Amino acid sequence: MPFTRLQDLTKLVAAIDTAMARHDEQGLAMMRDLLPTIHETADAVNSALAEVEGLLFEGLRDEAIALHDPEFPALAARLNLEDRAGWPEVEQFFAREGIGAPPQIDFDTLSALESAHSELEPLARPLDKLRRMALERAPLGRRLALLRKLRELDPTKPVWSELIAAHEQIRAGELKDAVRQALAARDPEAIAALHDELSAPGWAVPVPKELVRATHGVDAWLRLREVAAEAESAAAALEAWYGRAALQPPTLEMVEDARHLRQRWQEACEAAAGCRAALAESQTIAGFVRDEGLLSRLDDLPARTQPVLEWLGIQDARDDAGNEFAGACQRLEEHIERLPHQQVEAAWTESVKELQANVLRLCRELPDLVYPDQLRVRVEEALAAVQSRGVQRRKILIGAVAAGLVALALLILGAFSCSQRSRRLEADRKTLEKIHTQALAGNFAELPNAVAEIKARHPSDEAIATLDEEITAAVSEEFARRRKVGDELSRQAANVETARRKLSERRGAERLEAWPEDVPAGAKAWRAARAVGGDPGHRGSAGTHGQPAAFPPEDCIQARQVVKEEEGKIATAEELQKRLEDDFRRSATEAFHDELTAIRTDAEAAIAAKDGKQARTIIGRLHTLRDKAGKDKCDTVDVLLGGAVRRRVAREDVEMVQDFEPALQALIQ
Repeated sequence: MPFTRLQDLTKLVAAIDTAMARHDEQGLAMMRDLLPTIHETADAVNSALAEVEGLLFEGLRDEAIALHDPEFPALAARLNLEDRAGWPEVEQFFAREGIGAPPQIDFDTLSALESAHSELEPLARPLDKLRRMALERAPLGRRLALLRKLRELDPTKPVWSELIAAHEQIRAGELKDAVRQALAARDPEAIAALHDELSAPGWAVPVPKELVRATHGVDAWLRLREVAAEAESAAAALEAWYGRAALQPPTLEMVEDARHLRQRWQEACEAAAGCRAALAESQTIAGFVRDEGLLSRLDDLPARTQPVLEWLGIQDARDDAGNEFAGACQRLEEHIERLPHQQVEAAWTESVKELQANVLRLCRELPDLVYPDQLRVRVEEALAAVQSRGVQRRKILIGAVAAGLVALALLILGAFSCSQRSRRLEADRKTLEKIHTQALAGNFAELPNAVAEIKARHPSDEAIATLDEEITAAVSEEFARRRKVGDELSRQAANVETARRKLSERRGAERLEAWPEDVPAGAKAWRAARAVGGDPGHRGSAGTHGQPAAFPPEDCIQARQVVKEEEGKIATAEELQKRLEDDFRRSATEAFHDELTAIRTDAEAAIAAKDGKQARTIIGRLHTLRDKAGKDKCDTVDVLLGGAVRRRVAREDVEMVQDFEPALQALIQ
C-alpha cells in the first residue's frame, strides 16, 4: 500500500529541523516530546519500505517506484537522526534522561529506491516522446526506432522487446509497398533510406531478403552522381588548361596545377570503377543508372582528357630524366670532393670514370641536358692530381731505397750502438707514460697508433707491455662511458617526445590521471647520463679508476672538448625534462580547477534549490576529485627531477575542495 501520511511526515521532519537547530534546552525538550511521533512514523515508513523491498526483489522496479510519492524517499531519509550534525548533543541528552535511541530507517531499501528513481530519469524524455508520437500517429518507422532506443536504455524490461516485435511485423509489411513505390519513382534518396532501415541490425522478425537485394547498390548510384560531376569538372579543367598551354609555354606553376588536376581526374576514375563494380551486384539499380545516362557521361570523358594526359606523361618522363641527371652530377661531384688514399687510388679512379660516363650517357639521351663545364674541369683536375701523386710516390720510393742502402751500410759499420737503443727505449717509455696519463683522464676513445708502434718496437719489454694493457683498459672504459652517455641521452629524448605526445592526447579529467611511465623513465635516463657524463665535478660518483673526479688537464684537448659538449647536452636534456614535468603538473592543475569550477557551479545550484540528493552526488564528486588530485604523480615519483613534490596537484589547491563542502553537508543533514 502507498504511504498515505506524506503530509504528516513533512510536518514531523520540519519539527525535527526546528528543534535540532535551537541547540538549547528547549530544543532538547522538543525532541523528547517528538519521540513518540518519531517512533510511530518510523515504523510506518519501514513498513512501507518493506513492501518496496519485496517489489524490487521481484524485479518490479516500476511498480516499486509508483507505489509512493516521489518526495517520499528524501523525507524518509531525514528521519535518520544519527546522520544530522546536532545528533551528538541530542544523544547525550537522551542518555541523561534515560531515553532509548530513536528507531532506524531501513536505509538500504531507501537507497535502492533512490537508485531505481535514478535509473528511470534517462527514460523520461523518450517515454514522453513515445506518447506524443502515438497521439500524433507518427510514422511506424520513427516509433520503432524510439522503441529500440528504449530497449537499449532499459534492457531488463521485456515489454520493449514485445512492442518492438509487434511493430516490426507491421513495418515489414509496410516496407514492401514502400520499396515498390520508391523503385517505381526511381528515387535514390528514398531507396537509400529504405535500404538502411532494412539492413539495420536488431530486427526481431525476418526481413524479406528480396527487399534488401532490390534496394542494394543505391549508395553506389548516389556516389556515382557525385563522381560523374567531379570527373566532368576535372576533365573540363584539364581541357581549359591544355588550351592555355597551347597559347603560351607552361610555367612550372602551370605544370604543377595540371598534375593536381590529373590527380583529381584519376581519383574520380577510380571512384567510378568502384561504383561500377558495386552496381554489378544489383541489376535493378544498375538499370536505373544506365537509364539516367551516368555511365555514358563517364565513357565520353577519356577522349577529352587524352591529349593533356599524354602531354603530362611526356613532361613527367622529361622531369624524371632531369632529376636523374642532377643526381648523377651530384654523386660525381661528391666523389671527387676528397682525394683517395693511395691504397684505393685505382678503384677511386675507375669509379670516377664510371660516374662521368653515366652523366655523358644522359646528355646523349636527352639533348637538352649539358655536362656542366665547371664540373668537367674539376673532374679532370682531380684525376690529374691523383695521377701526379703516383709519379711523386715513385720518386720518393727510389729515394727511400737509396736511403735504406745507406742506412744498411751505416748499420754494418756499427753506427748504431747499444746505448742508442737504450735511449730509444727510454724515450718510448716516456711517450707511453704520457699517453697513459692522458688515457686515464679520458682523452682517448680509441687506441692511439703510437701505442701499437712502440709495442711492436719493444715486444719483450715488460714495462711497455704493462703500460699497453693499462692504456687499452682506460681507452675501452672511456669509449664505454661516452657511449653510455649518448645512449642515455637518446633514451631520455625519446621518452620526453613520447610523453609529450601522450600529454597532448589527454582531454578533460584525463589530465589528472597518473603520469605515463615515459616521464620517470626520461628522468631516470637523464640521471644515468648525469652520473657518468659532462663536468666530472657534477657527476654522481668518483672519477675513472676510483680517482676523485676532476676536469681533464690542459694537454687533454679532446677530453676537455668532449666533457664540454656532454655538459651542454646534459644541461639541455635537464631543461627539457623539467619543462616536461612542469607541463604535466600544470595540465593536471588546470584540469583540477576546471573540474572544481564545474562542481562549484553545480553545488551553488544545489544549495540554492536545497537539493539534498544532488548535494550527496556533488560531495561524491568532490571526494573523487580530491583523492585523484592528492595521489602521487606516478609509481616512481622519487626518480623525477621534481620528486620532492609528490602530489599531482599542490596541497593548497586540493584544500580548496573544503571551501564549500560544509554547505553541501548541511543540505544532506
